[in-house]
Amino acid sequence: MPKAEPKYDYLPKHQRKIVLCLAQAGPMVIRATNTKIQGEYTSTNRAFHELEAKGLIKRVSVMEYKKREFHKFWLTDGGLALAIIHKANIEILREHTEKLYGTQMKYNFLFDMAKALPSDKLGELLTMFKTTKEGNPKLKAIPITNIESQAVYNVLMKYPEIRKVIKAKLKGFVEAL
Repeated sequence: MPKAEPKYDYLPKHQRKIVLCLAQAGPMVIRATNTKIQGEYTSTNRAFHELEAKGLIKRVSVMEYKKREFHKFWLTDGGLALAIIHKANIEILREHTEKLYGTQMKYNFLFDMAKALPSDKLGELLTMFKTTKEGNPKLKAIPITNIESQAVYNVLMKYPEIRKVIKAKLKGFVEAL
């Protein structure tokens, strides 16, 4: 029997631990992250490179120690979304993101949406605009309550530029159908 498709992007347990550790502690080198999550260095190192290949983390700075350079890693936009979906602390995540990237509208929008919706519904919304392997849209109905839809509406009203982008994407999907 084929496996059921996950509700949102699935991460193996070790990779999920790394994403949540970075979300909590901020940019870190591999060794420090490994110590914090109490893992095996080899598997943590491999997981870091897999997360980087998936585009969920990236190298953001270099730390020098004993004349050697070690890269610090932090979450990309996709990594931030997955951290939120996996119930990372939004305020701590916002603080680290602003330190690293400055205040940007797209991050404020993401964090406001995270406060407005439960994480499972946010996961559904974030994956709604992805496409299948064949390039077809994965549009689907997401059951949300009136209170949740009002919260989403209120957040969208705060960000007119993002509202235009979402409207254009939805229009493109409808035309593709």
